[in-house]
Amino acid sequence: MVRCLDVLRATTHEIDQWKRAVVDTINVKGDGVVDGLEPIIDYLEESDVSQVNLTELKNIIDDLEANYLISVDGDTCTANRS
Repeated sequence: MVRCLDVLRATTHEIDQWKRAVVDTINVKGDGVVDGLEPIIDYLEESDVSQVNLTELKNIIDDLEANYLISVDGDTCTANRS
């Protein structure tokens, strides 16, 4: 069921590898919450998705928030649980 939800979100919310990696980072590094972009940048540099610059990362976070996959409050990003 969870796998089906991931596939559905990938289609309806245009979730690509970078967006998925950002959500995974928030879930893995911060147990659902991260403060600032540094933990996300560090995690992406460790993974295969390190080709994202700061402007692209901010756009990805904006898209994820617009699609209700994360919440942003100042510098804090929180993964919305499904």
